[in-house]
Amino acid sequence: MNNNSGLLVLTNGNTLQVNGDFYNSGTVQVQFNESGQIGILNVAGPATLNGGTLTIFGSSFNPAIGTRYRFMTFTNRGGYFATTDVNNFPAGKTASVDQSDPTYLELVIEPI
Repeated sequence: MNNNSGLLVLTNGNTLQVNGDFYNSGTVQVQFNESGQIGILNVAGPATLNGGTLTIFGSSFNPAIGTRYRFMTFTNRGGYFATTDVNNFPAGKTASVDQSDPTYLELVIEPI
């Protein structure tokens, strides 16, 4: 099992591969770069999100409303983040998380 109880940063279009289970009780930080790329966490097994914080950082990139960004994949998921913080997004926009599919999480750009 791979355990994150600290800070895990997903950025710059990089993919982090976890071979096995993933357990999170810390902070997962998703950052947009100026080209609109984000990092992705691919978990080969199940993911347990036991609270913790999801922090989403925008950049000078200005994504269109309705755009979706998949940032986490897994075989199945238990739990969710206790807190979601959205920072540094363009005026009039924010991001929410679509957690309706049991095998991935996506950011969705929305109007404020």
